[in-house]
Amino acid sequence: MKHKTLILLAIGIGVLLVFIYLIGPEQILDALEMANPWYILLALIVQFFLFALWTERWAINTWVVGIKIKRWPLLPMLLVGMAINNLTPSGRGGGEPVRAYILGKYTKCPMENSFATVITD
Repeated sequence: MKHKTLILLAIGIGVLLVFIYLIGPEQILDALEMANPWYILLALIVQFFLFALWTERWAINTWVVGIKIKRWPLLPMLLVGMAINNLTPSGRGGGEPVRAYILGKYTKCPMENSFATVITD
């Protein structure tokens, strides 16, 4: 499992570096210098708050179905699903099955239950 995680992390960092190269580091730095740092901080705080709310909502759904899982492992599953949604052409059609699959494998619960939590979410 750790090898898979490291490989996926390396791929993610590689994609990020390619994007930075294609856009140009100078343009990214220029845009950050023009931005108000308080707005950037506010956007980060709001985004992390939203991640916490989405995770809490999914945790409630897993609890109702009877899947025993803590909230902390749900956050990376949620983020993976969001990343897949951003990569696939169908708006919210790619990440949800991935989230259900990861939840089912992590908790060893029936796939029907993990899909039910994602569909309800």
